[in-house]
Amino acid sequence: MSLRDEGAAAVVATEKSALRAWLRAERALGHAARSLEEARRAAQGAAELLAAASFAALEEPSCAALYHPLPGELDPAPIGALLRERGARLCLPRVVRLTPPLLGFHLVAEGAALVPGRFGLQEPSADAPLADAPTVFVVPGLGFDRAGHRLGFGRGLYDGALRAQPSGLRVALCYPQALRPAIPHTEDDEPMDLIVTPQELIVTH
Repeated sequence: MSLRDEGAAAVVATEKSALRAWLRAERALGHAARSLEEARRAAQGAAELLAAASFAALEEPSCAALYHPLPGELDPAPIGALLRERGARLCLPRVVRLTPPLLGFHLVAEGAALVPGRFGLQEPSADAPLADAPTVFVVPGLGFDRAGHRLGFGRGLYDGALRAQPSGLRVALCYPQALRPAIPHTEDDEPMDLIVTPQELIVTH
């Protein structure tokens, strides 16, 4: 990497750090102000929008990767129910290692117990069956823009998982407050195909 490239990467890293802190604070405020019923309706609204989308991977999914929501994240459970009804087997990520970053995806039965993982996450146990390559990824994030750029927590776990399965449909799920005019990014940041909020479905490219 040239000195110019290193300088550009440092600028992007600084921009990401500042935006990440701002979005964390916004998420905490939204979570505190949102009732459980409002959160349930929001998750259901996002699932209904996705149900109407015409994508082969959604109409005949074989394996769908979801996530267990952190406080303030939109719950993907209604989307999981939709995809299960369409024949998908559902899986959840488990942090295998941080350096280099690696997520493992394990099959989960409906109502399966999860175990505490890193960063406050709830994960499948290490002995849960490994999933086949997901054909659909439902991806969390702190922020997104309409071009599909995503800002996560900075560990590169999802970027690595998505890069390993380039044919999987990438569905970002978020509240409208997480949509930003532009997300700073580099070539190492994997983009989303769809962004779904409770009110809107955005096809990014």
